[in-house]
Amino acid sequence: MSGKKRSWLEIALDILTFIGIVIVVFVALFLCLRRPDWKTINTRKVTAHSSFAWTISDRYKPDGMDTWAYIDEIRRLNPKGIHRGETVIIPICEVDR
Repeated sequence: MSGKKRSWLEIALDILTFIGIVIVVFVALFLCLRRPDWKTINTRKVTAHSSFAWTISDRYKPDGMDTWAYIDEIRRLNPKGIHRGETVIIPICEVDR
């Protein structure tokens, strides 16, 4: 940089440009990295071979769906809990477009 002193306007424009670039990058990352939204389109009754929602989720959740989201949906559909050998309602989910 030469010996010329920068005005406050030039500094303010540089700061605003930097902030604008940061905002654009975060918006782009948010749009590209967000997970798809899933919706329950139906339910199905199955016999629980385990009392763990994680085991049931591993067996029945759709590919690409977050395991914790599927477990939350299983728990919502079975408020009294999951017990081995009992009938459990599981969600049938698809991507919400």
